[in-house]
Amino acid sequence: VSGDKTDKTIVYDPYYCTGRAAIHLDGVFQRHKSKKIMPSTIRIQHEKRDFYSDIQQKCVPKYDILITNPPYSGNHKERCLEFAINQLKNH
Repeated sequence: VSGDKTDKTIVYDPYYCTGRAAIHLDGVFQRHKSKKIMPSTIRIQHEKRDFYSDIQQKCVPKYDILITNPPYSGNHKERCLEFAINQLKNH
Protein backbone atom coordinates (compact mmCIF):
# COMPACT_ATOMS: atom_id res chain seq x y z
CA VAL A 1 0.00 0.00 0.00
CA SER A 2 1.37 3.33 -1.00
CA GLY A 3 1.86 6.04 1.61
CA ASP A 4 0.26 8.56 -0.75
CA LYS A 5 -2.85 9.96 0.94
CA THR A 6 -4.74 10.04 -2.38
CA ASP A 7 -4.38 6.29 -2.93
CA LYS A 8 -7.30 4.06 -2.07
CA THR A 9 -6.84 0.52 -0.89
CA ILE A 10 -9.57 -1.61 -2.47
CA VAL A 11 -10.74 -4.60 -0.45
CA TYR A 12 -12.61 -7.11 -2.63
CA ASP A 13 -15.07 -9.74 -1.44
CA PRO A 14 -16.37 -11.58 -4.52
CA TYR A 15 -19.15 -13.61 -2.85
CA TYR A 16 -22.14 -11.33 -2.34
CA CYS A 17 -24.71 -13.61 -0.67
CA THR A 18 -26.80 -11.12 1.39
CA GLY A 19 -24.41 -8.19 0.93
CA ARG A 20 -23.85 -7.75 4.66
CA ALA A 21 -20.14 -8.51 4.40
CA ALA A 22 -19.48 -4.98 3.12
CA ILE A 23 -21.12 -3.50 6.21
CA HIS A 24 -19.08 -5.72 8.53
CA LEU A 25 -15.82 -5.10 6.68
CA ASP A 26 -16.39 -1.35 6.67
CA GLY A 27 -16.96 -1.43 10.42
CA VAL A 28 -13.73 -3.32 11.01
CA PHE A 29 -11.69 -0.97 8.82
CA GLN A 30 -13.27 2.12 10.37
CA ARG A 31 -12.27 0.94 13.86
CA HIS A 32 -8.70 0.25 12.74
CA LYS A 33 -8.51 3.49 10.79
CA SER A 34 -9.30 5.46 13.95
CA LYS A 35 -6.37 3.68 15.66
CA LYS A 36 -4.17 4.54 12.65
CA ILE A 37 -3.48 0.84 12.02
CA MET A 38 -4.92 0.88 8.49
CA PRO A 39 -4.49 3.19 5.50
CA SER A 40 -6.75 6.23 5.67
CA THR A 41 -8.73 5.43 2.54
CA ILE A 42 -10.31 2.00 2.19
CA ARG A 43 -12.98 1.12 -0.36
CA ILE A 44 -14.94 -2.10 -0.07
CA GLN A 45 -15.63 -3.74 -3.47
CA HIS A 46 -18.61 -5.99 -2.75
CA GLU A 47 -21.34 -5.96 -5.38
CA LYS A 48 -23.96 -8.43 -6.52
CA ARG A 49 -22.03 -9.93 -9.42
CA ASP A 50 -21.31 -13.41 -10.74
CA PHE A 51 -17.74 -13.99 -9.59
CA TYR A 52 -17.21 -16.99 -11.86
CA SER A 53 -18.57 -15.18 -14.89
CA ASP A 54 -16.25 -12.26 -14.10
CA ILE A 55 -13.29 -14.66 -14.00
CA GLN A 56 -14.30 -16.27 -17.30
CA GLN A 57 -14.82 -12.90 -19.01
CA LYS A 58 -11.64 -11.48 -17.45
CA CYS A 59 -13.54 -8.61 -15.84
CA VAL A 60 -12.89 -9.18 -12.14
CA PRO A 61 -12.97 -5.77 -10.43
CA LYS A 62 -9.62 -4.20 -9.63
CA TYR A 63 -8.54 -4.76 -6.01
CA ASP A 64 -5.58 -4.65 -3.64
CA ILE A 65 -6.77 -7.13 -1.02
CA LEU A 66 -8.93 -10.23 -1.56
CA ILE A 67 -10.88 -11.20 1.54
CA THR A 68 -13.82 -13.56 1.56
CA ASN A 69 -15.68 -16.39 3.19
CA PRO A 70 -16.87 -18.48 0.23
CA PRO A 71 -19.99 -20.62 0.51
CA TYR A 72 -19.23 -24.06 1.96
CA SER A 73 -21.52 -25.85 -0.46
CA GLY A 74 -20.28 -27.18 -3.77
CA ASN A 75 -16.72 -26.43 -4.81
CA HIS A 76 -16.68 -22.69 -4.06
CA LYS A 77 -13.73 -22.91 -1.64
CA GLU A 78 -11.60 -24.76 -4.18
CA ARG A 79 -12.53 -22.39 -7.02
CA CYS A 80 -11.79 -19.32 -4.90
CA LEU A 81 -8.43 -20.71 -3.83
CA GLU A 82 -7.60 -21.57 -7.45
CA PHE A 83 -8.43 -17.98 -8.44
CA ALA A 84 -6.21 -16.58 -5.67
CA ILE A 85 -3.29 -18.84 -6.60
CA ASN A 86 -3.60 -17.89 -10.26
CA GLN A 87 -3.56 -14.21 -9.30
CA LEU A 88 -0.30 -14.72 -7.39
CA LYS A 89 1.25 -16.58 -10.33
CA ASN A 90 0.31 -13.79 -12.74
CA HIS A 91 1.69 -10.93 -10.64
